[in-house]
Amino acid sequence: MHTDRDAQVVDWLGRLGAARAEHVMERFSMGRSWAYARLSSLVAGGLLEQRTLLYRQPGLYLATAEGLRWRGLSRLGVYRVGPGGFEHACELATVALALQRRFPSWRVMSERELRVEEAEAERLIASIALGELPGGRRALHCPDLVLIGQGRIVAVEIELSVKAPRRLAAICPRLGACPLYGRRLLPGDVGGGEGAAARRQ
Repeated sequence: MHTDRDAQVVDWLGRLGAARAEHVMERFSMGRSWAYARLSSLVAGGLLEQRTLLYRQPGLYLATAEGLRWRGLSRLGVYRVGPGGFEHACELATVALALQRRFPSWRVMSERELRVEEAEAERLIASIALGELPGGRRALHCPDLVLIGQGRIVAVEIELSVKAPRRLAAICPRLGACPLYGRRLLPGDVGGGEGAAARRQ
């Protein structure tokens, strides 16, 4: 029997991508024993998967296809993370929690949520166009996290290594000049996120 809190855990992990048990403990104010008990139950029930990717490093929990279906998030797809992306996924969860603590009334949107919402809306919400790919499709850059609140959008990038100067030169000016960032949002600009509509002005 799964609880409302179990549903919240699966929903959060499904939207974010992956996180450690410690992240879940902090996000939902759960003690260690209770958090591990609930996570173990969700893994046993096929709603979460625990991935241990690096030696002597705690594993990451992510929502399975069944867990995503349970929460109505199948459109996001199962999160894929390998050893090369392990540290970035951990840091992403840490930063997302820090942003939510600092801005509790704002929505913190992950890159995976952003891509899906932009595809469904058929317009850019917080990504920036960097040019064209072969075939005429736009080359897009999606920020790692997006902070949305008080009618504004803030892009958050998590860099664990230095990007090449040419790459930064392509991204940074466009972020600074992008009309999406810093402007006030209109109703309907951004979907999803419980309570998001009520916070738009």
